[in-house]
Amino acid sequence: MSIRLRAASAWMPRFLMAREVDRIRARTNEALDALLSENMLEVPEDEVGGANLEERRKAMALDQRRRVEALVDGLGHERAVELVRETLYRTGQELGRDARARLGVKDSKDDLLLAALVLYRILGIEFTVSGEVLEVRRCALSEHYSPDTCLVLSAVDEGVVSGLSPRARMRFEKRLADEYPMCVARISLEEA
Repeated sequence: MSIRLRAASAWMPRFLMAREVDRIRARTNEALDALLSENMLEVPEDEVGGANLEERRKAMALDQRRRVEALVDGLGHERAVELVRETLYRTGQELGRDARARLGVKDSKDDLLLAALVLYRILGIEFTVSGEVLEVRRCALSEHYSPDTCLVLSAVDEGVVSGLSPRARMRFEKRLADEYPMCVARISLEEA
């Protein structure tokens, strides 16, 4: 385990977390805006982000929600969900590979879970892992997401996991935005 990963998992200043939220917001908005433009749909205005971490998370979630809703309205539910999930999975992989390099994540389950802890803490997401099951009990973003937004944005998380560890896969089975008491995902790690 790298010193950078260990340090980030122990403590990260709020201003650094806010900067990371801004970076994630920019990358996901860029991917969604490209889909909107390719399909000749209007790109919604960005939400004005606040100065603190919570306001930035909220602004990001609202930006994402408006973009997803515009894609669903313009392309139809089934086509939009398929297209957006595919695109955001790739965006998540890029974010995961970037985090892997910046945090010095090694190819182990312990490093993968510790890196996920760091990234989810930045987003205001609390989770536990038991075996192959990841359970999210609190998510600051779900308060602002529609079920469709949560469905497609969870593809970012799934992509991040495979970016953090090329041998890892994660798939959400239940989501808070669908009024379940928690999000549930399965994580699998291929043998080396």
